[in-house]
Amino acid sequence: SRSAQAADDLLELAVRLITAGCVTHAVRALVDAARLGAARRAQEIVSELTVALDGDLMPRCVQFIDALNTGDEAVLDQLVGEFEQIGYGGFAGAAAMALREVHARKGRTRDARSVARRLEQLPVETAAVPGLMLTDAPTVVPLTRREREIAHLVSLGRSSKEVAEACFVSVRTVDNHLARIYDKLGVRSRGELAEAIRPLLIGELA
Repeated sequence: SRSAQAADDLLELAVRLITAGCVTHAVRALVDAARLGAARRAQEIVSELTVALDGDLMPRCVQFIDALNTGDEAVLDQLVGEFEQIGYGGFAGAAAMALREVHARKGRTRDARSVARRLEQLPVETAAVPGLMLTDAPTVVPLTRREREIAHLVSLGRSSKEVAEACFVSVRTVDNHLARIYDKLGVRSRGELAEAIRPLLIGELA
């Protein structure tokens, strides 16, 4: 599937970044790989890091990868609050969605709905799922931050409705953004969009 391919690409990218000494970008790529279903392999790569990860964000990213791998609701719940507290609303939203999925998978409908309500309370401007930076090109792709987020989600095979839910906007807004993205990148379909941005994925937007 497209998501599995994207996860493989991110894992390969992370290894290259680690080799190049860009550990921070590598960990961010591993977070995305884990969110796409490759949590076990992402956790294995993280566990082999020999560089100390300090600061507010990186240690929590490692925790996030581990929690995605184990499905640890308690850690995911804790990370939602901690990511939001340190100013990374995008990660808070991603952790909340992962928590909602764990509850739904285990048949805990009430808990899943509670997390969904919590998601709605995150600030709109920071609650969207973190996208990937589109910069490793001869010229910077002229997309706004919101367009980058939408382009990234669409490239993973998400429907307009799923993207709208993740970004807390209407389906019509998503489609309007897509029309502008297609025009800017010179593409005509979701498949062409995925191919256009894949070589440009290097790290997650802060």
